[in-house]
Amino acid sequence: MIIPNYSGGPITDKNGYPTPEFKSWHDQIILTLQQNAGTEGLVPASLPSTDISTIQAGTTKQNGTLIYDQTTDELKANIGGTFKVVQVV
Repeated sequence: MIIPNYSGGPITDKNGYPTPEFKSWHDQIILTLQQNAGTEGLVPASLPSTDISTIQAGTTKQNGTLIYDQTTDELKANIGGTFKVVQVV
């Protein structure tokens, strides 16, 4: 999940109403949260195995990243640069 940064500037106009820039940022952050946080908690990105392999082959991987593999129906975590299946006991 990528949380958008607010670029700065006034949050409200001289009448106390949100500026268009702030409203746009606010709408983006709410949409991002709605898409990634369900009533049961955070929802990891959902990708097919081919896309996960492409990410794994790249150079910008963040340890601890969770991805749901649509192809294998498995939750995977990036550990040391490799996506490994998360096993629930």
